[in-house]
Amino acid sequence: MRFFFLLFFITLSNLNVFSHEIAVINIDYILKNFDLYQNSINSIKLKNNDLKLNLEKSENELTELNNKIESSKLFLKEVELNKLIDIYNQKIFQYQNNMLEYNDKIENQTEINKKIIMEKINLISQNIAIKNKINLILNENSYYMANTDLDISNIVLEELNKMNIDLNN
Repeated sequence: MRFFFLLFFITLSNLNVFSHEIAVINIDYILKNFDLYQNSINSIKLKNNDLKLNLEKSENELTELNNKIESSKLFLKEVELNKLIDIYNQKIFQYQNNMLEYNDKIENQTEINKKIIMEKINLISQNIAIKNKINLILNENSYYMANTDLDISNIVLEELNKMNIDLNN
């Protein structure tokens, strides 16, 4: 009987060894509310504005050429119409390539900046975990619902804003 009480007492006294401090973080919230990141996205788009204007110009030219083809179907010979259609198809192909280049350029630059910020978020999260003896930090994709007291997103955002981060736009 004494053994049972002793075992019970030891078990109760060691329960906090198995307790875990948990926190949650919302990366999307941080990225959407981190002004430096949002400004970098806008800056990237502005720097690539010439490409965008060229795309818009090409799109207008394609629309005009398509209208010309449609209106010319009745009076052009088949050979002439096919030439116009070939020119149109070549321009469509070039337009699609330019559009892919534009999107890839913006996406690549944005991803580089996001990677830099994610490294900083990880560093800040590690420091918070050490300081507050947190054993586990879950992101917004890893949990369904949590007490707002567990959310460290605003703390991370505040720390990010204090940092001098160089984003290559």
